[in-house]
Amino acid sequence: MSNEFVNYYDELELSQNASPEMVKQAYRTLSKRFHPDHNHEEGAEAKYLAVQAAYEVLSDPSTRSRYDQQLNQYRDLSNLTNALNQQEPSTGYQEETITSEPYQYTFKDYCYLAMRALFWPIKIIGLLIYWAFLAVCWLIAILAMIPGLIISAFAFIVMASIGLLIILLIFNWIMTGVAPSL
Repeated sequence: MSNEFVNYYDELELSQNASPEMVKQAYRTLSKRFHPDHNHEEGAEAKYLAVQAAYEVLSDPSTRSRYDQQLNQYRDLSNLTNALNQQEPSTGYQEETITSEPYQYTFKDYCYLAMRALFWPIKIIGLLIYWAFLAVCWLIAILAMIPGLIISAFAFIVMASIGLLIILLIFNWIMTGVAPSL
């Protein structure tokens, strides 16, 4: 498998700004010229297959736009590689250049990267708001319980006093034999 990028516009002998009609016309002309049934020259079948592959990519608008982006990235990478190769190596040796097809970012990739870049401040702000909300809720709950706790404590003291008074009256009745009068 070759790492070389194939320029489908060159295969169809077109420029990158060719219209869909021009792509279709170039495909028809070249496929007739290099069709294995009509052309028995060496390499005609390979050229015919290359023309077909180019037409499959360039005839579909969405596939063509993705391919155009890849082609532009490849050209940028090639220009950068050429510029780096033209510089004098300072260490005395020539580094090996590896040509590969650049990664094609999709809209989903850009959204994911933007979300990752923007998410951490939103997450921190959200956590701070959440913790502040929890603190306020706990404070309200504690403040709401204080009157209930005071009333409950007062009621407990009153009930305990009445209970103790009753126990003392019963104990006095048992010890003296005299029934308490109310």
